[in-house]
Amino acid sequence: MAIIITIMVFNLKPPMNDNLDHISKFLLDLSCYVESFFIIGIFWYHHNKLFSVSENLSRGTVLMNNTFLFSLSLIPVVTSWATANPEKVWPRVAYGTVLLFCFMTFFSLKWVMSKKISKKIKFLIFANALSIAVAFYSPWMAYFLFAILGLCFLVVEEKYESIA
Repeated sequence: MAIIITIMVFNLKPPMNDNLDHISKFLLDLSCYVESFFIIGIFWYHHNKLFSVSENLSRGTVLMNNTFLFSLSLIPVVTSWATANPEKVWPRVAYGTVLLFCFMTFFSLKWVMSKKISKKIKFLIFANALSIAVAFYSPWMAYFLFAILGLCFLVVEEKYESIA
C-alpha cells in the first residue's frame, strides 16, 4: 500500500508558475491526491487490524488479499484520470467503480477470513454504488460523496475478533 501511495505522488506535479490557473489546477490535483491517500490509508488501517487477529492463512485468504491489493493498485490510475479531467463524468464514474471494487474485495477478504459481514459494510457498498450514480449527474458532488464515504469507513469500527 505504501508503494501505491508513492506511485500516486509521482503523478502530482507542482504548478509551472504562479499563474492563478496553474495554482488552481495544482490545488485540484492535490485535493484528489489527498482524498485517494486517505482512502488508501483507511484501507491500510482496516487491513492491518484484520490480519493482526488472523492466526493462519488459507489459499482463499491469499487469493482474496491479492485481489484486494490489485483493486487498490488501480486507485492511482483513476486518480490521475480524474485530475486530468475534473469536469468529466466518466473519470468520476471510474473512480467510484474502483472504490466499489476496493470495498467489495476488502469485504470479501474479511468474509473469507471470518465468515462475518456487518450491516455497516453493506451500507458502505450501497452508499458507494449510489455515489457512482450521482457521478453521472454531478461529478463534483460525487467527488464530495466519495470523500464522505472514506470518512464513514474511517469511523466505522469493525470488530476484528480472533480468527482461527
